[in-house]
Amino acid sequence: MSHPALDGWAVELAPYPLFAVDLVAAGDSVIAAWITERDAVVFNANGVYLGPVSVPPFAGQPGGAGWTGLLEGLQVLAGVYLPVATLPNGTLRVSADGRLQVWHGADDRLVLVDDAAIELEREGSAPLVAVGLDRELGTLVALDRSAHVHVYQQSVYVGAFLLALELGAHVQLLVPDGASHFFLVEPLGVHVVGLNGDVLASSTGLPAAAAAACDPSGRVLVTAGRDRPWLRVYDDRLNELGGGDMAQLVAGLRVASGRLPSALADTPAHAVALAADGSLALAVAGWLCLTWLDVLDAWPRPRRLL
Repeated sequence: MSHPALDGWAVELAPYPLFAVDLVAAGDSVIAAWITERDAVVFNANGVYLGPVSVPPFAGQPGGAGWTGLLEGLQVLAGVYLPVATLPNGTLRVSADGRLQVWHGADDRLVLVDDAAIELEREGSAPLVAVGLDRELGTLVALDRSAHVHVYQQSVYVGAFLLALELGAHVQLLVPDGASHFFLVEPLGVHVVGLNGDVLASSTGLPAAAAAACDPSGRVLVTAGRDRPWLRVYDDRLNELGGGDMAQLVAGLRVASGRLPSALADTPAHAVALAADGSLALAVAGWLCLTWLDVLDAWPRPRRLL
């Protein structure tokens, strides 16, 4: 994943922290920086501004009236869809080609839409705390409050698996494309879990993480510190591959408007996204920063690798 011709860059988008950041296309990356829950701006990997995107208003039923308009509003380029959209009555996840959609409603219903809408049944009644979608194959993973993982192959319910983990209240679930595992990221720990519920690797007692992202293959995981401005890179068995401080990263970024404020070097990233081509997007306060995984790999490692 080497990109010697491309420089990292940064742009200020808001006087307040960005809501989220997404890398929405494999290959030449398309970056969506969310200014609010509903409004995003889109750039390419060279930092060229491609335009705004706003999630269309929607208060109906999945697959019902207004659904087509909602999907059209999430298409940032021809055949390129935003992976997730937050609405007042639910959260929508979209496959890479836009054909498959998964709706997690505020009423805790899980609905898959593929031409028709299918409400997905699950064992037990514990509310869901995290949902993730394999955007290529349509594998859906949902974690409930009782630490059961529910796995679906599109509309087919594979089953519910009790995790041999004690999970906290805040968990991020990352599902790679076509992989046989997923990541569960807690503030103080990271876990790799197989689609049968087996815990394949765990690393706990870590410095608190604010955000995490994996590449589409699921081979690389990047975490960002919550209380300190650090980044760390792991493989899919949680061997640490590299990392460093935010100050090292921002020092190499170009800024069209001049220079980055010095305080940004001491500001933790609160949202991250990692694309298949190695591009890494970070939300740092109101700034969008784009760099490459090669840069992180080259930083001094926080500890000796075993």
